[in-house]
Amino acid sequence: AVFADVLAPFNPYKAVFQETFQAPSAKHILGTDNIGRDFFSRMLYAGRYSLLIGFVVQAITLVIGMFLGGWAGWKGGPTDFVIMRLLDVMGSFPTLLFQLVLVSVLSNFVRQGAATVILSLSLTGWMGITWLVRSQLLSLRERDFVMASHALGATDWHIVRHHLIPNALGPIIVSISFGIPGIIGAEAGLSFLGLGI
Repeated sequence: AVFADVLAPFNPYKAVFQETFQAPSAKHILGTDNIGRDFFSRMLYAGRYSLLIGFVVQAITLVIGMFLGGWAGWKGGPTDFVIMRLLDVMGSFPTLLFQLVLVSVLSNFVRQGAATVILSLSLTGWMGITWLVRSQLLSLRERDFVMASHALGATDWHIVRHHLIPNALGPIIVSISFGIPGIIGAEAGLSFLGLGI
């Protein structure tokens, strides 16, 4: 996908009406579509969008999830209760239906395309990371090294930034890497329904 300009044998957007519905061959490795565009070239260029959306959405959900999950896990009490109830409310909606509504609403303000897909997937995808960060911080905040740092006068922000988040990164990185294919699948689902890029 990164080297699609070099690897693609044909222009992915150019219609060649004399070569419609070609079967896979030496000339067209994966065949052609209904207006003669090469499937292999289109797949290479489409991979750019899919990977871009996957990484950008995961970066946005990571920021939201780390902030809310870290805040809930460290503070506890009423803060944790409010954030967890927000997660319960958001989790009660069917994700695909919520994404469809968001794309439809956002396309009134932003031209439909990558931006609306990224925003809708980000606004529905932060819940898993939030749960994970919160659970990791709840288990880590009672550990001895955190209590020792607190006893030495470290601020809450210092403890979260230097002790809790680095120790919670392992499961978070795994969750992010598994989330990228899910985001790509959700983007493909929205495109299939006519609300994608």
